[in-house]
Amino acid sequence: MKRAFQAILPAFALFTVPASAGTWTPPVDIEVAYAHSGHGGYGIFQISDASVNADCDPTWYVVSKLDNPAFSEIYALMLAAYTSGKQVRLWVEGCSPHTSDGYPLIQHVKTVPQ
Repeated sequence: MKRAFQAILPAFALFTVPASAGTWTPPVDIEVAYAHSGHGGYGIFQISDASVNADCDPTWYVVSKLDNPAFSEIYALMLAAYTSGKQVRLWVEGCSPHTSDGYPLIQHVKTVPQ
Protein backbone atom coordinates (compact mmCIF):
# COMPACT_ATOMS: atom_id res chain seq x y z
CA MET A 1 0.00 0.00 0.00
CA LYS A 2 2.80 2.40 0.92
CA ARG A 3 4.52 1.69 -2.39
CA ALA A 4 1.32 2.41 -4.33
CA PHE A 5 0.87 5.71 -2.50
CA GLN A 6 4.46 6.73 -3.25
CA ALA A 7 3.91 5.94 -6.93
CA ILE A 8 0.68 7.96 -7.11
CA LEU A 9 1.79 10.96 -5.03
CA PRO A 10 3.84 12.66 -7.81
CA ALA A 11 0.80 12.49 -10.10
CA PHE A 12 -1.19 14.64 -7.66
CA ALA A 13 1.30 17.45 -8.16
CA LEU A 14 0.15 17.68 -11.78
CA PHE A 15 -3.40 18.45 -10.71
CA THR A 16 -2.79 21.13 -8.10
CA VAL A 17 -4.22 24.60 -8.64
CA PRO A 18 -1.77 27.43 -8.01
CA ALA A 19 -2.80 29.90 -5.34
CA SER A 20 -3.13 33.51 -6.34
CA ALA A 21 -1.55 36.22 -4.25
CA GLY A 22 -2.91 39.05 -6.39
CA THR A 23 -5.35 41.71 -5.30
CA TRP A 24 -7.56 44.45 -6.72
CA THR A 25 -6.64 48.06 -6.07
CA PRO A 26 -9.32 50.46 -4.89
CA PRO A 27 -10.70 52.70 -7.66
CA VAL A 28 -7.77 54.83 -8.85
CA ASP A 29 -7.05 57.66 -11.24
CA ILE A 30 -4.21 57.25 -13.71
CA GLU A 31 -1.92 60.23 -13.20
CA VAL A 32 0.92 59.42 -15.63
CA ALA A 33 1.09 56.97 -18.54
CA TYR A 34 4.00 56.14 -20.76
CA ALA A 35 5.35 53.43 -23.01
CA HIS A 36 8.80 51.97 -22.40
CA SER A 37 10.64 49.90 -25.00
CA GLY A 38 12.96 48.01 -22.63
CA HIS A 39 12.66 44.25 -22.08
CA GLY A 40 10.20 43.72 -24.92
CA GLY A 41 7.88 46.59 -24.05
CA TYR A 42 6.03 47.96 -21.05
CA GLY A 43 3.11 50.17 -20.31
CA ILE A 44 4.04 52.09 -17.18
CA PHE A 45 1.53 53.99 -15.06
CA GLN A 46 1.48 56.14 -11.96
CA ILE A 47 -1.81 55.92 -10.07
CA SER A 48 -3.55 57.98 -7.38
CA ASP A 49 -3.46 55.29 -4.66
CA ALA A 50 -0.25 53.30 -4.63
CA SER A 51 -0.97 51.45 -1.39
CA VAL A 52 -1.49 48.03 -2.98
CA ASN A 53 1.24 45.41 -3.32
CA ALA A 54 3.74 46.37 -0.63
CA ASP A 55 6.13 43.63 -1.82
CA CYS A 56 7.12 45.80 -4.79
CA ASP A 57 8.12 49.43 -5.22
CA PRO A 58 4.70 51.09 -5.74
CA THR A 59 6.09 54.16 -7.52
CA TRP A 60 4.93 52.81 -10.89
CA TYR A 61 2.60 50.00 -11.99
CA VAL A 62 3.48 48.10 -15.15
CA VAL A 63 1.97 45.79 -17.73
CA SER A 64 4.50 43.70 -19.62
CA LYS A 65 4.20 42.98 -23.32
CA LEU A 66 6.31 39.83 -22.89
CA ASP A 67 4.40 38.40 -19.93
CA ASN A 68 0.77 39.38 -20.52
CA PRO A 69 -1.18 38.12 -23.57
CA ALA A 70 -3.74 40.89 -23.01
CA PHE A 71 -1.09 43.64 -23.09
CA SER A 72 -2.64 45.57 -26.00
CA GLU A 73 -6.13 45.49 -24.49
CA ILE A 74 -4.93 46.52 -21.03
CA TYR A 75 -2.74 49.30 -22.39
CA ALA A 76 -5.57 50.62 -24.58
CA LEU A 77 -8.05 50.54 -21.70
CA MET A 78 -5.59 52.34 -19.41
CA LEU A 79 -4.96 55.07 -22.00
CA ALA A 80 -8.69 55.48 -22.62
CA ALA A 81 -9.30 55.82 -18.88
CA TYR A 82 -6.42 58.28 -18.58
CA THR A 83 -7.65 60.53 -21.37
CA SER A 84 -11.30 60.40 -20.30
CA GLY A 85 -10.66 60.80 -16.56
CA LYS A 86 -12.37 57.50 -15.69
CA GLN A 87 -11.26 55.53 -12.69
CA VAL A 88 -10.06 51.94 -12.97
CA ARG A 89 -9.31 49.05 -10.67
CA LEU A 90 -6.13 47.06 -11.29
CA TRP A 91 -5.50 43.42 -10.46
CA VAL A 92 -1.83 43.42 -9.47
CA GLU A 93 0.07 40.23 -8.93
CA GLY A 94 3.80 39.87 -8.53
CA CYS A 95 6.64 42.26 -9.21
CA SER A 96 8.19 42.91 -12.57
CA PRO A 97 11.38 40.90 -12.95
CA HIS A 98 12.51 43.20 -15.77
CA THR A 99 12.66 46.47 -13.83
CA SER A 100 15.38 47.24 -11.32
CA ASP A 101 12.93 48.27 -8.60
CA GLY A 102 10.40 45.48 -9.15
CA TYR A 103 7.24 47.45 -9.87
CA PRO A 104 3.83 45.77 -9.34
CA LEU A 105 2.63 43.88 -12.41
CA ILE A 106 -0.83 44.69 -13.74
CA GLN A 107 -2.58 41.48 -14.80
CA HIS A 108 -6.16 42.74 -15.33
CA VAL A 109 -7.97 46.08 -15.46
CA LYS A 110 -11.61 47.07 -15.18
CA THR A 111 -13.30 50.45 -15.36
CA VAL A 112 -15.28 51.77 -12.42
CA PRO A 113 -18.93 52.67 -13.09
CA GLN A 114 -19.72 56.34 -12.47
